[in-house]
Amino acid sequence: MSYFIAHESHHRGSILLTLKEAGYNLDKDDRDAIWSWDTF
Repeated sequence: MSYFIAHESHHRGSILLTLKEAGYNLDKDDRDAIWSWDTF
């Protein structure tokens, strides 16, 4: 389970870094929404 959480957080970090480098600044609600995959 800890590997799964670490792996997901790695991908989340990669997504946020890519968006930041591309000039997209997400607010806190949008950053938190990345963890809520079941709501899409």
